[in-house]
Amino acid sequence: MESPASIPNRRLRSCFRSFSLAAALLLSIPVLVLAAQAAHYNLQDASDWWSVLNENFSRTVLKLRLPTPSEDLRILGVSVGENQFHELAERLGEAPVVTRGEPDTGRTQVCYMSPEENDRVYVAFEEGPISHALYLFRSRRPWAGSEHCAATKEVSATLATGSGVHLGLSRREVLAILGQPSLVEEDRVVYNRGTLERTPADQLQQIRKQLPGLSAQQAEELYGSFNHTVYMEARFLDRKLSYLAVAEMSQF
Repeated sequence: MESPASIPNRRLRSCFRSFSLAAALLLSIPVLVLAAQAAHYNLQDASDWWSVLNENFSRTVLKLRLPTPSEDLRILGVSVGENQFHELAERLGEAPVVTRGEPDTGRTQVCYMSPEENDRVYVAFEEGPISHALYLFRSRRPWAGSEHCAATKEVSATLATGSGVHLGLSRREVLAILGQPSLVEEDRVVYNRGTLERTPADQLQQIRKQLPGLSAQQAEELYGSFNHTVYMEARFLDRKLSYLAVAEMSQF
């Protein structure tokens, strides 16, 4: 019977994914099913400047012990989380899947865009080994893979998150909606929030099945609670919101 220390990182990561009761701890199943249904492109580059999972992205800021309303994590009726790709396909239709990097450390992305070529708006969802994210932005800055974004009339300059954040807002308006930030700069506002949450009983049972060497007491001590982190970054161009990233991560 193998000990927790001997179990490969890939298996342990399956315990770090988001904690919905429906999906348990099955690593990468949402991505694999989606990839089987849509065109799939593997790009070995880091040109996706908008991704918080990009190796060149810096997000070292003070973390505040504050919860994040669920409305901040939703757009187009789709919530950031392990079911996001399936919800997107049901809401907007299938779009090509882009992956970057190695399976254990890379990221998987699905992108939609407004039909107009001028002043184009993008919505992207992303998944990493232990994180999920959404992006809403307007930019002419290129990146490899942008040609795989699916055009839809559901994406426009008026599109807003569940809490009402949309492109074109002023910094003051964004602060009024999202609340206390971790960092405020002239052209950027950053939120880095974390809470300690109890692991649902059903998930603890799943963890013990994944790690049969653990006793009930060990499972409780190691996995009885987890840190839920939400990172949000708003960028402004000409004093108007031009980029929004919302990412969440659950980790023991």
